[in-house]
Amino acid sequence: ENAGRLTWLWEADGYRLDAAPLAEAAGTVGQSPAPDLSDGCYSFDTSVTLTATPSGEAAFSWWLGDVPDANRGLNPVTVVMDAPRSVLAAFGGGAPGASALHPTSHRSQQLS
Repeated sequence: ENAGRLTWLWEADGYRLDAAPLAEAAGTVGQSPAPDLSDGCYSFDTSVTLTATPSGEAAFSWWLGDVPDANRGLNPVTVVMDAPRSVLAAFGGGAPGASALHPTSHRSQQLS
């Protein structure tokens, strides 16, 4: 028999960044720059600045997900798109739905 092996090599054109507030009522998350690829992804190695903006009496607390531990309390924070990223902003304070979670208790959460 004629057996063979096929090896498929490919490179991703870009990576998706999912960034959102942990609780919608607590605030918003902005991204700059906007995705530069037509499918809503970022080119490899693009630096993206995330800014958490609290609503009402909420205050930014920390980032959850794909942010280095040393940068979890920074706002704004920059992530490098060398892989797909999922980031949540936690807020605390008086806003309905504001988070009181500790950042190490939820290292990574999947966004839907």
